[in-house]
Amino acid sequence: MPVIASTQLRLRLLSGATHALRLEVEQPQRAPTGEWRCIVRIVGLHDKLAPIAGEDSLQSLTLALGLLRRRLEAQVQKGARLLQPNEDEDFPLEGYFTHREGRAV
Repeated sequence: MPVIASTQLRLRLLSGATHALRLEVEQPQRAPTGEWRCIVRIVGLHDKLAPIAGEDSLQSLTLALGLLRRRLEAQVQKGARLLQPNEDEDFPLEGYFTHREGRAV
C-alpha cells in the first residue's frame, strides 16, 4: 500500500547518540477477514510494527496514529529528546499528535 503521510525527525538519546527517524503511515486496507488494517513505521527505531486493526478505515488510521504518538512519548519518558530533522529545536510532538487525557470527547 502507498505511504499516505510521513515526516522526519531526530531522536537524541541520553547517551548523546542521535538517530534519524522517519514516521510513515500507509493507506488503510481491508483485510480478508473484514477488518481494516493500517501499517505505520518509525524507520530508524521500530521498522516493523504490527498492522493496526479497526472496524473501519478511519478507526484503523486513528489507532495507528495513536501508536506512533505513544512510541515517541515512551522515548521521551526514557529521557530522549525529539528534534527537528536539521536543527537542535524540539520536534513539536503536540503539533502532530494531540494529547489524550483518557476520556471521550
